[in-house]
Amino acid sequence: MRMIPDINILNFKNRGAFWGEVLKNVLLKFIATLNTFSDSEYLMAKIELEVAPILVGLKPSSLMTFSKDSRNLYQIWETFKDKCCEGLKLQYFEMRKTEKSVLVLFYNPVLLSEIDVPSLRRYRSEE
Repeated sequence: MRMIPDINILNFKNRGAFWGEVLKNVLLKFIATLNTFSDSEYLMAKIELEVAPILVGLKPSSLMTFSKDSRNLYQIWETFKDKCCEGLKLQYFEMRKTEKSVLVLFYNPVLLSEIDVPSLRRYRSEE
């Protein structure tokens, strides 16, 4: 059995203030770097970060919301969605769209097809 060391630096009680400051500085640099990206690069980075478990085969799907807040990811999504998903080799389905936001399901069809759930079997047979 492979042992995985405890590398949870988010547990500040056990790691002390030093690790909290390190994590804070890393996150601030990451956010500052993200803010220098073009709209398409920004969208791609946000999606890659959120759907990383799908990209490495750990999860079949994941939900993300794009809203008109701050950088207006809603409009950026509308403009670059096909390009981003094609580049990541992901499928997507817009679950809900309002005038303020869009809820998107990203999925890997191969991993999704391996799920054996009775209600999904019924849905697949109706297609």
